[in-house]
Amino acid sequence: MGAMGKLIRDGVPAAVQANGGHIVTRALSPAQFTEALQAQLVEEAHEAAVARTEEQLLEELGDLYELISTLARMRGFSLTDVERAADSKRSNYGGFSLRLESVEYVAGDGRPSGR
Repeated sequence: MGAMGKLIRDGVPAAVQANGGHIVTRALSPAQFTEALQAQLVEEAHEAAVARTEEQLLEELGDLYELISTLARMRGFSLTDVERAADSKRSNYGGFSLRLESVEYVAGDGRPSGR
């Protein structure tokens, strides 16, 4: 039997059954669902980080997009709200187009800061 407690897409049970498999599911409460979405975001981000091909990366980015849009809707945000938050951060701090990496950082108060 496979691992228990994994968030799955809506069409998975029918696909498992169509292939002769057996699956038991349960519906999560809104709080449990939010928690599961957040946990799945971490897992998919890791999978995107270790993707070895463009095809794998695109698939993982698609999974992240689905999770982000679902989580946003669950919390009452639209994708426009998410885009505005990204735009605001970009306006205040820039994007990533310069490909910069911090190699040393001391906060304005003179204390070394962690990453």
